[in-house]
Amino acid sequence: MKRLFCILILIFAWVSLFFSSLYAQSSATQTVRGQIVDAQSDFPLTGVNVIVLDISLEENVLMGEEVIITAESDKTATNNELATVSSRSFNLEETGRYAGSRNDPARMAANFAEVVVNSDDRNDIIRGNSLSGLLWGLEGINPNPSHYGSLSSTGGPVSMLNYNVLDKSDFLIGAFLAEYGNALAGVFDLQLRGGNTEKREFLGQVGFNGFELGMEEPFSKKSKASYIANYRYSTLGAFQALGVNFGTGAATPEYQDLTFKVDIPTKKAGYFTMFGIGGVNSIDLLSS
Repeated sequence: MKRLFCILILIFAWVSLFFSSLYAQSSATQTVRGQIVDAQSDFPLTGVNVIVLDISLEENVLMGEEVIITAESDKTATNNELATVSSRSFNLEETGRYAGSRNDPARMAANFAEVVVNSDDRNDIIRGNSLSGLLWGLEGINPNPSHYGSLSSTGGPVSMLNYNVLDKSDFLIGAFLAEYGNALAGVFDLQLRGGNTEKREFLGQVGFNGFELGMEEPFSKKSKASYIANYRYSTLGAFQALGVNFGTGAATPEYQDLTFKVDIPTKKAGYFTMFGIGGVNSIDLLSS
């Protein structure tokens, strides 16, 4: 009886060792199947063999540079810290993302609550007041940045503001601060961005607002002084000059505008800044 018991134990141990060895071999190897075919005809090639050798891997430790991750600031926070209610900020990306904005800050703001536009062919904003109640502020001045503007409004069909040169700006629809003067319907507090301080960049694009060319660069590699300039010409006017007729007849809007900004750092903290925006426009309206 003892002899039979010992034989059974040996058989069980031998079976266990056999399956353990089989499992170890199956976990360390892998069967690869397939064919080698011609790339053009997709026909199997004869006499071609592929041999996979044993591969040994060795770990390697790499020391990378330090990476610092910081949280992004609140995009909705306004530039003016005193504007705490009925105000919000917007950036370049928002100006071009909203449907029907045509890269125009005023048309973009029409998507905000409590804001009403007069008509789709102009960027006038009405908020319980007249069309002249909207205040445009650009780097501290108050222009009417629209082509074909009128005395009774601060808007127009085409904006002279080029969103490619705008920086993060504020829009206020109520509780206006004293610094904004006699604003009644709303305030755009716009800022122009500075040029690239590291390398030269060019911009060229064609859109609803016109043919556009832009450039920005540092004055020198040793200085942080830079400039940015952008010029735009009427799309319909350009096509008419090329002999392409869009059915406007003699009433083709022809306009052009230029925006620039120069930033020069001073020895003390701060910058010396010079900027400008201007445009000309004309249209011939003939009647019988």
